[in-house]
Amino acid sequence: MLRTVLLGSFVPALTLGVLATPCAAEDAPSHDGHWRGVVTASIQNTVRLDATIDRQRASLHFGEPANCKIVADHLRDADGSSFYRFHPSTNGGGFCARLYPGELMVNTPAPRSIAMAFQRAESRWAGVLKRADSTKE
Repeated sequence: MLRTVLLGSFVPALTLGVLATPCAAEDAPSHDGHWRGVVTASIQNTVRLDATIDRQRASLHFGEPANCKIVADHLRDADGSSFYRFHPSTNGGGFCARLYPGELMVNTPAPRSIAMAFQRAESRWAGVLKRADSTKE
């Protein structure tokens, strides 16, 4: 009987402990989805960007004059931001070629938007992108 009482008390306590403990996936920011916007290094240096992001990878397609694509693998999450490492660009384009082996940082400044920042040569590029379904072409 003592065994039943102890076990009966232990199971609910264990269940409560598991439910109350946040898992790492809940702590990680979610930037998953398709995003569109503009990134800039200065007034003169502006390029359109379409990004598709999931937990493992970010795929970026830069518009004219860059006109290139590049992929980055997820590295880590820290302080509400996700960090990705660029692969070499497979479709050419000097803009994307100079991103490798750099890092991309993504965070969420507001609902339905993400902020991106990355270094290219001597310039820091940054911008805010909106969910693709909420932008008008």
